[in-house]
Amino acid sequence: MVSQQSSRSRGRILAVIAVTTVLVVFWNIWSPVKPARANMSDAVLSALKVSVRQASSSPPKLTVSVANTHSSPVTVFVWNSPLDPLALQLGLLSFTPEGKDSPIDIPTIQVRRLMPPGDDAFVTIEPGQTEEREVLLKNPLVPLDQLQGKVKVVCKGEWKGVWASKKEDISAESLRDPGADGAVLTGNFESAPADIQL
Repeated sequence: MVSQQSSRSRGRILAVIAVTTVLVVFWNIWSPVKPARANMSDAVLSALKVSVRQASSSPPKLTVSVANTHSSPVTVFVWNSPLDPLALQLGLLSFTPEGKDSPIDIPTIQVRRLMPPGDDAFVTIEPGQTEEREVLLKNPLVPLDQLQGKVKVVCKGEWKGVWASKKEDISAESLRDPGADGAVLTGNFESAPADIQL
């Protein structure tokens, strides 16, 4: 009889331990760490202000800018960002002529780049500073004959890697493979529409 009660007690203790373990595991999975990280991501990425302006009309040239309005330095992985020298070819810029409802079709390319990224693939933008790239609009890349007069331009895409720190504070491993870094921030960007005259 005693061994039967002892066996039941052990069974109850094991059941309590199992339930407690399951609760601890679920609590860790659903803990508020993820929302805090999401909030940090939102705060940093929303502080990167993307804009487009006309640099010249002859030759037609745009300036794409990323301003850091965050309180700390931000390092941007340039590939597929507004600062990518291939932003136009990658389809990050759209052009809507006045009177049209949708952007014109521009041929895009798919790029295979050598890994790991080089030093020039990362740009640190200090608080209150702006990084810019010029984009030349030329045929056949941009069908200029379809873009006469007033044109609305938008720069839109996805950040592939942003860190809330200076480049020198990011580990070499993270810079070699930004997508594998748990601290990297990713998300969408979109400039306000800019009117240019061609």
